[in-house]
Amino acid sequence: MPVDFAGAVSLTEHERAADYTQARLRLGSMAAVAGLVVAILWAVWGYEALYGTVAGVLPPGLTRGVVFLVAAGALSSLIDLPWAVLSTFGIEQ
Repeated sequence: MPVDFAGAVSLTEHERAADYTQARLRLGSMAAVAGLVVAILWAVWGYEALYGTVAGVLPPGLTRGVVFLVAAGALSSLIDLPWAVLSTFGIEQ
């Protein structure tokens, strides 16, 4: 433990904070790799399938483009949700 913190933080608290930081870094690395895999899958198959679905329902025009972008954003957020939940609640244990 750094000397400057010796009086303000106990050794146990310092070790716990260090463990928490390492766990956050590991989770961040895993999330980055998973994000890369998801991005590649989206680029290869996802966007075309999603646009095909939207195009089958809506006529050409601005509405189709807007619905596609909103749907792509919503699906991306949904895919990232487990990482956000794990980052917020999983490491605290």
